[in-house]
Parts: sequence; C-alpha cells; structure tokens
Amino acid sequence: MNETIKLLTVAHATNFVLYHKTHVAHWNITGPLFPQLHKMLEKQYEELWEQVDTYAEKLRQSQVFTPLSLCELIELSIIDEYTEVLSAEQYIESLLLDHVKFVELLKSLFHTAEHQNYVGMSNFIQDRVDSHEKIIWMLRSTAFGVSV
Repeated sequence: MNETIKLLTVAHATNFVLYHKTHVAHWNITGPLFPQLHKMLEKQYEELWEQVDTYAEKLRQSQVFTPLSLCELIELSIIDEYTEVLSAEQYIESLLLDHVKFVELLKSLFHTAEHQNYVGMSNFIQDRVDSHEKIIWMLRSTAFGVSV
C-alpha cells in the first residue's frame, strides 16, 4: 500500500473518531453556554459524518477496503477517545486540539497525494483542511482561555 493510501486510511479513521467525539460532546455538554455549544457541535458532527462516506469512497476508488471494525478505526486514528465526561471547557479544548492534529495529518496527506499525482484526492483533502481550519477558528473563539 502506498503512502498516500496509508495516510488516507488514517484520515478516514481519524475523521470517524472525531465525528464520534464531537457527537459525544454535543450530547454531554453542560453549563450556561449549553444552547450555543450544543448547536455549534451539532453542525460540526453533521459535517464530519457527511465526510465519513467520502473518505471511504476515496479508499474504494483506490482499490482498498475500509477498516472493518470500530476497534480498527480507533487503533488507526491519531486522536484518542474520551474516557470520562468532561466540562464544557474541556470538551472544547479537547476538540480544538484534535482538529489541530487532524489538520497536520491532512496537510501531510495533501502533499503526499500531490507528489503521487492523486489530483482528485488532493482537491478533496484541500477542501477538508479548509473546513477543519474554520472549525479550529470557531472552537478557538469559543475556548475558555485556551491558546493552541
């Protein structure tokens, strides 16, 4: 398996885990900013969910099967699951750090795909970077004194 496909598989897994983490934060967030954070996180997890299928289709277009289990997705992801219920501040900080890590991965994938002449994949990844950078801005603007 070439480097672009390896990185795409990790991106697919990371997107799936980040979708789940964002949805969990949406369900469990509490505090005086609950309505605003709940709505913001809903928009974010819906966007992440829409991309799950696109990542999988990019893998299949490359003649590679997607990971078969949740355990495999978690193992391949560059971000960790939650292990406890967090405060609103902690959810926002955690998601912010996760998106920053994900953008680093996506930029690496973009450069590798460009180098290997995967034009369609490069365009897709470039769009994903832009989307995650917007989410980073939103989370950073919402963060409670977090500087990432």
